[in-house]
Amino acid sequence: MYNNLWIAAGALALCLQTQYLLIGAIVLTPWTLFVFFATLLLYALHRLVGLRLTTDTPRYQAFIKYRKSLIISAIVGIIGSLLFFLQLNPPLQIMVLPVAFLSLGYALPILPGGRRLRDLPYLKVVLVAGCWAVVTVVLPAMEYHILYNIPMWLMALERMLYIFAFAIAFDIRDVAVDRQNEVRTLPGCLGIKVSKSLSYSFLCFNFFIIILNYQLDAYAWQQVLALALSTLFCAILIYFTTTARHDYYFIGLLDGLLLYPLFLLWLCSFL
Repeated sequence: MYNNLWIAAGALALCLQTQYLLIGAIVLTPWTLFVFFATLLLYALHRLVGLRLTTDTPRYQAFIKYRKSLIISAIVGIIGSLLFFLQLNPPLQIMVLPVAFLSLGYALPILPGGRRLRDLPYLKVVLVAGCWAVVTVVLPAMEYHILYNIPMWLMALERMLYIFAFAIAFDIRDVAVDRQNEVRTLPGCLGIKVSKSLSYSFLCFNFFIIILNYQLDAYAWQQVLALALSTLFCAILIYFTTTARHDYYFIGLLDGLLLYPLFLLWLCSFL
């Protein structure tokens, strides 16, 4: 349950990060709270469904131990999601539906043969990065009626590359499980070394976009510094990622990459 709360807090932090960069303020809105509870629900469902597929690893044994907590997370998540969904503007409600469908398809076996969208070849990291970019950048911008904004779309691409880069690290962790479930991923096909090099390439492109937004006067130099430090920290964690790392490395440090940028933006604002 604590892991689900950590990820949900990360989703909230990314939405607040977008707010800060776009409008210079941090405010809890119906959308940010909807994202928090929807993420809590999604990852609880993901863990519960995963228990049916793989139960012979220490990580999944821990999930079995806390099954009741996962169920409570799912119940709290669905109540909170519905409550704040009803408070969204109708256009935002409509736009979130396809993203919600894709997100649920990631966790639930909606495909023939009991397969999930994440089980399709190479789709897992693309789906994760794309949905997180839309949910934490594009739709918050829509809430503030600043959708037609070039820096915002660059920010969405920046967010997608950042998530894509460290999502590959989780595929490295899951190589054995994905191979057992016959899920083809980049680390499983290209190897860990090549997959890490791909992550570094995404992070370099991510940094280029940060500089581009600075040139467009969308970011102050303090914000560039904060985002650059987040990118560097992400690269360092990916470098030290191995299949033998303890799960706390992934659910603590790597999942923390969702929260570090907001913290660093706050810290660098005092410079």
